[in-house]
Amino acid sequence: MALRNFKSTLYTLFFAMLCSCNSLDHGHEMVQNSIGANIALCNRECNVLLFDNLRLVEIVPVANTDMYDRVYEPDIKDKGPISADSLFILAGVFHKDYTDFRNDVFTDKGRTKNALMSERIPGDPSMEQQIKEYIISRREPRQKGLIGGGVTFAPIDTDFGDVTTYPLEYRTAGCTSITITSTKTLFGREAGSDISDMFELIPDSCGDYSVYLFNYDSKALLGKMGYDGMSIKDYLALRPTVLPICLYHMTQSPEEAPIETDITIDIGMADGKHVSATTHVSIKG
Repeated sequence: MALRNFKSTLYTLFFAMLCSCNSLDHGHEMVQNSIGANIALCNRECNVLLFDNLRLVEIVPVANTDMYDRVYEPDIKDKGPISADSLFILAGVFHKDYTDFRNDVFTDKGRTKNALMSERIPGDPSMEQQIKEYIISRREPRQKGLIGGGVTFAPIDTDFGDVTTYPLEYRTAGCTSITITSTKTLFGREAGSDISDMFELIPDSCGDYSVYLFNYDSKALLGKMGYDGMSIKDYLALRPTVLPICLYHMTQSPEEAPIETDITIDIGMADGKHVSATTHVSIKG
């Protein structure tokens, strides 16, 4: 794939029989550069799937690491066709709908807004403890002796106000299926056919606040989704919890391009609930 020609961090393998070599990260990604941090672990009900189409603008190096990060232009549905390589569908599973997903949910730095952090629900103590231990283990070796170098985690009843807090979204619901369909023939398959194998999952960010992967049955932390992402098949093979926020990206340009079509993503959960949403895409030839 074209985007995978860029240099990325080498990841330690775990569950290698299930995942490609860069699917999971287990401690070798960068941590945020801030000396201290107040982190809010945000679990939410999985009631709606929210979308925004993004265009990849550039891939830039992350300071003091051998990592690269992606820069996107949001809200591009009315800005003409783009290449399949550059098209990313930002998807979030949240508790309620928003008029403008990108602007109502996120700050200009791509973090969940404080107002939404006050709407989180009690999470799973075991999962949250594993996240805390992971973050602290990554930060402390780098921050030994630094003033204000600790990490604090905000209790569920925190009044955030103007306090600088970094949200870390996660979900406790189990994910059992992801189906993707098109209203027109795409990748040689008739309209309405499942084309999920033609998409990959990409983390929405790097660092401490990226996508954590848990097994739904054991609630064990498997790692974080690596920079290169993973196939939907590999993700589902983990018997995972729902991804709170991630990007869906076509693995190749469809032979039907140029084409305009509606793409629907449906996520099935262990309790029988489904959330789905549809977005319009225009792909260059």
